[in-house]
Parts: sequence; structure tokens; C-alpha cells
Amino acid sequence: MRFYQLQIESLTNERLLVSATVLTVIAFGTLALYQLSMLTCMSALLFTGYLLSSRIAYQFLKKHARESKKFSASEVTHVRLLIIGAGQAGIHMAERLKQNPQYKIVGFLDDDYKKIGLHVNDIPILGEISLLKSIVKKVDASQILIAIPSLQKERLSRLVEKCLQTNIKTQVMPSVDDIVNGTLAINKVRDIKIEDLLGREEVEVDTKLLNETLQGKRVLVTGAGGSIGSEICRQVIQSNPACLILLGHGENSIYEIAQQLSKLTTIPLVKVIGDIRDRDAMNEIMHKYQPHIVYHAAAHKHVPLMEDNPAESIKNNIFGTKNVAQAAKNAKVERFVMISSDKAVDPPNIMGATKRVAELIIQQLSKNSVTKFAVVRFGNVLGSRGSVIPLFQKQIQKGGPITLTDARMTRYFMTIPEAARLVLQASSLSKGGEVFILDMGEPVKISDLAKNLIRLSGLSLQQIEIIETGIRPGEKLHEVLLGEHERLQTKVFNKIFIGQTTSCSDEQLHDFLTTILYAPEFEIKDRLIKFANHHVQQEEEYKWKFS
Repeated sequence: MRFYQLQIESLTNERLLVSATVLTVIAFGTLALYQLSMLTCMSALLFTGYLLSSRIAYQFLKKHARESKKFSASEVTHVRLLIIGAGQAGIHMAERLKQNPQYKIVGFLDDDYKKIGLHVNDIPILGEISLLKSIVKKVDASQILIAIPSLQKERLSRLVEKCLQTNIKTQVMPSVDDIVNGTLAINKVRDIKIEDLLGREEVEVDTKLLNETLQGKRVLVTGAGGSIGSEICRQVIQSNPACLILLGHGENSIYEIAQQLSKLTTIPLVKVIGDIRDRDAMNEIMHKYQPHIVYHAAAHKHVPLMEDNPAESIKNNIFGTKNVAQAAKNAKVERFVMISSDKAVDPPNIMGATKRVAELIIQQLSKNSVTKFAVVRFGNVLGSRGSVIPLFQKQIQKGGPITLTDARMTRYFMTIPEAARLVLQASSLSKGGEVFILDMGEPVKISDLAKNLIRLSGLSLQQIEIIETGIRPGEKLHEVLLGEHERLQTKVFNKIFIGQTTSCSDEQLHDFLTTILYAPEFEIKDRLIKFANHHVQQEEEYKWKFS
């Protein structure tokens, strides 16, 4: 259409020029005929030029004004916002956003059928939330805001899934807990996070019991610079311990967590660089600082990497744990909590087998000890170092493809803060010798996780390819929290159970520990995994033989 308008304007201008030329010729002819003076001739020419220039100037200004108006209109691009929830929170957000010229609120969705068809501040309530996908297309929405702060995590998870299927940006208002606790203001919206898709309700810890356990105590955390260890540190300081001892092998990670904590607390922070494989160093640290409570989070956790380095995994995860735990027992530490993994259950790999043997060591040391030893076993945590989520996010940023080993693979997930809270709660409940099992909820398909991360990045599944590479050595398709011969004994707190696990005799464990590192390299893996999987409670049912 614009092309034709330009043509018409061009023709009009050409006609003006022709008309002016004809008028000029007529004027000159007339003047010559009547032999008028040169002054009269020049006046006629100036008058004709005036008519022509005025018309052309008028056309130019008219065209320029029209183009300027079109440019100004296209400069303001509205976000066509659809708000889910026509309650007080949704209306509050609508009133606030209406003042922002960037937003055009196209309507509300709400499951209260009495509201449907009504208008709130001239904004229509378009229909039920179940009609989200079709209404997004109908009103050409470019963004969704979930404005229901009271929404339970499970319902929020299902709603987020629906929103992601629309392939448009989705944001959410803070939850009631965030608003009440002052974590976020009601008018502060945030982007959807992968945690929102887990549908796990936040755990309410027994703050009084935690404070009784930690307040005024000296607390030591191994692996304090790691994902779990650092979060345990952040939560421990909330109970006002006498001091916090940050033990780690990497100087940079210990420096970083100390810097973070120093901005949050005034309690003394003791920074200790040490290797848990060094038995003398661990004894010296326990003797010097005399901690009341030890959280042992240091471990090698990367499954494929440990498959290639079995001896190092054994030294760190088995003997490192033994060194720290034995030093704690010698120093008469009040409580000792080891962080374990669901990979310790019927382990087919090096990493899981070393964690299972470490559990056996803790159970053995708990016998006839003043120290209350305990193990806390749980699955994967979202966003930890070396986990699949940061890998997927990097692959998405590069434009794909996402690589996963098998589309059928499932894993248990929880957030790092939730895992740390439950570890601290379990430590306050320990009477000695327990293997605490955390309720991880329902397992998540890794392929679904990858697809959701793509959608959360604002991309469609057609834009990022997902490739299966095949299961790596030591990996399981599905992981469980209890082995074939284990069972949950009792529930001691919300999402915390005590597991009844198998054990082995002191002699069997001693024989294994004194010989495993002297075995030929090609036999280490087989011996480790057989021991981790075939120990029994009665000594006469099991006899370990080394060649």
C-alpha cells in the first residue's frame, strides 16, 4: 500500500510541474503578443514559481508529518500482558502496571466462575485458567504474570508447566511466605525458576530445636566451600553458634565462602585449609579447635570421573571420611553428621560404592562412642557443581544441542537450601547410629528437565536439539533411596525418615580397609563394588576372601 501511495504522490507532483510549465508558456506568449514590459513578465514568473513551490512544500510537509507519526507509534512497543489471578494481588499488580506505558494488560484469567465476564478497572476477566493456551492466542499475549501468592508449590508447578507450553515469557509474584518473611515485596515479580517445576513444598524446620542444638556451639564443616557445605554454613550462622570452622582443600572456595559469610554475620569464622586424607592433620584440627558439631560434606561426587579414578575416590570418600570421623571420636565431639547420597544404594559404580562404605564406617564408629554419629542420605540437588542443570544451561546459551545420556533416565531432585535445612534438622534429632533418609518426592525425567530449561530460556523445543549419547560407565537409569534389603523404619520429622540398613561386622570392614588399596589396580573396582553390595548383618553369613 505504501508503494502505491508514493506512486500517486509522484504523479501528482509531475502534474503540478506540467501545469506550471503550461502556465509559464501561456504567460510568455501573452506577454509577447501584447508587448508588455519586462517587469510584468518577471512578476508573472515569480507568481507561477510561488504557486508551484507552495504546493510542493505543502505535499512535503504533509508526507513528513505522516511518516513522523508512524515512526513515533512504532517506537512504543507494548508488552501485551495476561495476568493469571483476578484477586487482590492480581488487581494490585494491574493498577501498578497500567501506569507504565510499556505494558498493555489484555485481561485476567481466574477459576472463580462468578468473576468471568466481568471487568476490573476496564480490564476483562476472560476465562478459566484451563483455557490459558487458547486465550493467549486469542488476545495475542506476549507475556504472562502469575499473580496468586497463596498458590501451593504443587499447583504452581502444574501452572508453570501450562505457561511454558505457550512459549511466551512467564513471571510470578512472590509467595505469601516470601512476603511475610520480608524476602520479597509484593510488587517484586521474578522470572520462573527450575525449582518452581519441582512442586515441592518448603520444609518448616523446628527452629527452637535447631537453636538448642547449635546456639553457642563450635561448629566445623568439611567441604565448606562446596555447594552443600557452603549452604550448611549459611544456615548454621542463623542459629548463632560460638564460631564456625570452615575446613576445605581448595583455598579459593574457602576464601569465597568466608567473604560471603562475613557480610552476613559477626560470629568468628575460622578458615582452615586441610586435606581430609591427611589423618594427622584431621586429628590436629579436632584437637586444636574442639568443635562440638561436625558436618562432613567433603567428598568426590562426579560419577564418570570417579570411574576413571577409583583409587583417588577410595582415598577421599572412604579413608578421608574415616580420618575425619575417627578424629572427631577421639576429640569427643558431641555430634557428627556425614552427608551421603542415593548413589550409595545398591551401587554399580565407584562413587556410590565409596559412599556406601563410608556409611558403614560411620555406623561402626557410632558403637560405644560418646559422639552421636549419623548419616543423612539424599538425591541430587539443583544447581550444584558438576550437576546436569548448569551443563544444560551452557548448552542452551550456545544454541544447542543438549546432550543427555538416555531419555528414560530419572533422578530425584531437591533444592540446595532444602537439603541443608533437612541435614541440620536431622542432626538435631540424632541419638547415634542412624541413617536418615530424606523424602525426595517424585523422580524427575532428565529429558523433561532439559525441555523445561529450554522453555525457561524463552526458546521453543524446535530451536534447541536434544541428543541422546548413551549411558556412561557407572550410571543407572533410575536411582532409589533404599536398597533391596533396606526399608524405612520410622518417620521422625516432616520429610525425614530413619532407614533400617544392612551392616557388616567390624572384622569384615577392617579386612576390607586394610587390603583394598593394595589390591591390583584392575581388581579394585570389582572388590569395592562387591563389598558395598554384599555385606550382611550376621558375620557367619558373609566371609570376605582376598586373593
